[in-house]
Amino acid sequence: FNLSSNILLLHFFLWEWSIASIERVKISNVSANVVHNCEQHMKNNPFEDKKPCIVL
Repeated sequence: FNLSSNILLLHFFLWEWSIASIERVKISNVSANVVHNCEQHMKNNPFEDKKPCIVL
């Protein structure tokens, strides 16, 4: 191994370590949060048209 390969290995190790330290969240919790946020946004949306759109 030379210096550049050692630096590359160290960089790869640190990158893997940073990914491994990310907090894992269950997909069911994430999807529930997304649905909740969408529902809240729909309730508080000032740009929402208050009257229904009727196509003639």
